[in-house]
Formats: sequence, C-alpha cells, structure tokens
Amino acid sequence: TLAQQKRPRKSIRKIIKDLRKLVLEVHPCWMMSPLSVSQLIELEPGDNPNIFDTVIFDEASQIFPEDAICSIFRGKQLIVAGDPEQMPPTSFGKFSNVGFDEFNEEEDEENPEFESILNLASVSLKQRKPLRLLWHYRSKHEELIHASNQKIYNGDLITFPASSKPLDRPVKFIYVEDGIFDRGKSKTNPQEAKR
Repeated sequence: TLAQQKRPRKSIRKIIKDLRKLVLEVHPCWMMSPLSVSQLIELEPGDNPNIFDTVIFDEASQIFPEDAICSIFRGKQLIVAGDPEQMPPTSFGKFSNVGFDEFNEEEDEENPEFESILNLASVSLKQRKPLRLLWHYRSKHEELIHASNQKIYNGDLITFPASSKPLDRPVKFIYVEDGIFDRGKSKTNPQEAKR
C-alpha cells in the first residue's frame, strides 16, 4: 500500500513541472477543469505562459470568469462554447456571496459583472455565429426536458425518447402541507426537503 512505501511518490504537479515538455509531446490534448489547471500546471517567473495551443471551454455558461482566467492565461488562443439558456454557474461552496451583499447594492454600469465566462466572452470576443442548441440527449426521460424545450427553445430541440416507458412519471406535483420556507437564518424548507 501507499502508506507502507518507504519512498514518497512524486506529485502530479511535480511531474508536470519537471517533465512538462515531454508530457506535452506524449500527451498533447488534455481535458481538465479550470481548478485542476491552476493546481497542476505551475508557472515559474519568466515562464512562457502559452503552454497550450488552444484552450476550449465547453458548457461555458457554468464556469465563473475568475475560475477561467488561469486556463486562458496558459493558452495561445481561446474557444468558448456554450448555451446562454443553460444554468449559470453555482456559487455553492464559494465565498463569493457570503457576507458581500452590502458591496453589491448598486450595479456599476462601467464595470458590469459577468456571471459566466460565456457572458463575458459574448461581449468581449468575436463570435463565429450565434447558434442555438439543437439536440438534447442527456435526459433519461424526454418529459424532463419538455418544459424547457417549449418555453425556451420554442419546441425546436430534437430530443430522444426513452427506450422504455418509465414505471413512474419523472415529473410529479407533491403538495407538502406543512412545508414552509424559513426566510430567516436557515433559508431552507426542512419539511419539503424531508418529503
């Protein structure tokens, strides 16, 4: 086991730092989260930051601009792809909206905040051609995407029906009589969550 080894193994960060040129030659295409790029690809003072030919963000509507910067800095060119109708990035677990509401009372029109790298890129970079999402393949049940397809995409999404009919309907309305949202400290609805 690792705990019984006498010699500690080198970390991935150290291997990449020591053998970057070789690693890139052997493995020129990498798939990493922006956080992994920051953690694993160390830059020394005087380094050429352009490690990658191209940095590509897919589903960019779900990536905060501040998380994307380290990856962008390490590439010669950038491709940002995403659907502005998809969910924005979540702040869950980030410090960004804990106790800072008083600083965001009025929006600074000269320096607008961009909720995702897709929003920022759409006003900062040249767009090839704004395209709409045409296909949806992830839902196990077509009914889960139906409302979005009708309301957001005007029924234009091509979806794939499930291969078998579900035993239960995937979308249900369940009334929880004592489900009351606590607007105070917890900001939860425990009875509804329990149900």
